[in-house]
Amino acid sequence: MKELLAMERAVLHYKDGKILKGRVLNFSQENAEIIFRERNGFTRSVDINELKGMFFVKDFDGVKGLRQKARCFEKSYVYGKKVIIRFSDGEEIFSNILEFDDTNIGFFFTPSNYESNNISIYAPFSAVEEIRHAITGEYPSQKKN
Repeated sequence: MKELLAMERAVLHYKDGKILKGRVLNFSQENAEIIFRERNGFTRSVDINELKGMFFVKDFDGVKGLRQKARCFEKSYVYGKKVIIRFSDGEEIFSNILEFDDTNIGFFFTPSNYESNNISIYAPFSAVEEIRHAITGEYPSQKKN
C-alpha cells in the first residue's frame, strides 16, 4: 500500500500529544510530507516525522468506553504477522502487518481488535520504539538510530 486515495478520514496523533481530525488529501510512503484538511476546512502541510501516527478511522467520534484488549489475537479478523507495536511514548498496540519495508519512512499495520475504531494505522519509524512478534517474542525490528 504505497499511496492512499484522497480524502481518507484520519486522526493525526503528534509526538507532542496534539491531535488533529480531518482528511488526508495526498500521501505516499516515499514522501515525508502529506497534505491534510482539518474538519474546519483548514488545509496544512504535515511532516510525517512529527507524528506518532496517522490513524485511519471509521468515524471521528470513536467507540466510547472501548479500551484495546490486552490480548486479542484469538479473534483476530485480519491476516499477516501478529506483532506488538510499542511507540516511543510507551503505548502498545496489538496488530497485524502484511508487509514491512524498513527502507520507507514508516509502515502500515492493522489493529487486531476488530471492535477498534481504527481501520489502519501508519506510523513513522521515528515514533516506534519496538516491533515485537507477538507469538515468539522475537524482535524482528527495533527503532532505527
